[in-house]
Amino acid sequence: MHPVLFTIGSFKVGTYGLALSVAFMLGIALAYWRAKKEGSNPEHVFNLCIWVILGGIFGAKLLLIIVEIGYYWHNPGEILHIFRLGGVWWGGPIVGALVAGLYTWRRRMGFLKTVDILAPSMALGVTIGRIGGCFMAGCCYGRQTCSAFGVVFTNEYSHNMFGTPLHVAVHPTQVYNSLANLVNFIVLMLVFRKKKFDGQIFLLYVMLYSVGRFFTEYFRGDPRGTVNLGSWVLSTSQFIGLVAFTIAGVGYCLLRRKTVGAD
Repeated sequence: MHPVLFTIGSFKVGTYGLALSVAFMLGIALAYWRAKKEGSNPEHVFNLCIWVILGGIFGAKLLLIIVEIGYYWHNPGEILHIFRLGGVWWGGPIVGALVAGLYTWRRRMGFLKTVDILAPSMALGVTIGRIGGCFMAGCCYGRQTCSAFGVVFTNEYSHNMFGTPLHVAVHPTQVYNSLANLVNFIVLMLVFRKKKFDGQIFLLYVMLYSVGRFFTEYFRGDPRGTVNLGSWVLSTSQFIGLVAFTIAGVGYCLLRRKTVGAD
């Protein structure tokens, strides 16, 4: 793959960073357009997107430290290198939701209506980020496989940066996750046409993402934190996904029931 897009002198332009930049820009543009379509203030939504992105980046890296607290406790100096790593994805939307809650409260914007506007942008952003970022960089790689879907990484930079196994076929889990989020994005855009209540799109996004991430985690081969539930061992992302799916599902049913009752 191509973790480094091009080099100018000693300065490297990484594919991962460029992909994230494109994902952020398209996500913000989509949210801005959706805000105008839904009758919300697009300028406020634009500003919110910036704050949510910053909060999401911080949250992903904070959760990585929490998950690997044992390592960082004994190697505190390694925390300074945290910005070279992507982080644990679930930390992004958790902190991002807190930022959105504070921002919408201060601006007197409807929280549920606003996060509905942001949800398709999140799905689109992950779709682009997993392909253009993770897959091209070689991080978040899968387990070795003999299936026809296997891909072979050969770039030494990816191995040195992320521990990506070279010259062996592995599951392209980045692609799996990207496709799952593309389906999520399409579903959200279709459901938006017949939206029944505020919060519907965002909660549906959380549920669909949780399901897709839960199953793609089984094909991952990179080191990750685990949660032991008796004889059932889950990755950290799977466990958080189960919790998120449950909370979102309950919230979806309650809001839907409230809407049906009002009708």
